Amino acid sequence: MPEQPVIMITDTMPMHKIADFISKGYEKLDPYLKKLGALTVDIPFIAYYGWKKMYTEDIKVSTAYPTSQILPGEGDIKSAVFPRQKFIVCYYRGGYQEMGSVYTAMEDWARDNHIELTSDCFEFYYNGEEYDESDFLTKVYFPVK
Repeated sequence: MPEQPVIMITDTMPMHKIADFISKGYEKLDPYLKKLGALTVDIPFIAYYGWKKMYTEDIKVSTAYPTSQILPGEGDIKSAVFPRQKFIVCYYRGGYQEMGSVYTAMEDWARDNHIELTSDCFEFYYNGEEYDESDFLTKVYFPVK
């Protein structure tokens, strides 16, 4: 993936608070982007930093949009540029609660192909609650070290 400007909100929390954080994050980001007249270049995503620990301890999470340019931040809304990097990618169709199998399959594939992954991951959500859970479409990225 090439270098990518993003606008995001980041916090650290236990796993059971992530869904609420995501909703509230986009409730702030959407009007902020509209106020700036800024363009996004892809769908919103969530970044999980050190994702394996989300089941045992608090995890750092960002709600974010990739943007067409570097934008100013405001309050807890921050601007960043994600560096150019390689990823392995998987599209997943189904409910969010069953996504653990996708993570396992991606890790197994990387290990079998001698690819070392970082401890971060990104989930891009193509649809959501307006669809039946079995039709949720998510693109999962794992950065390669």
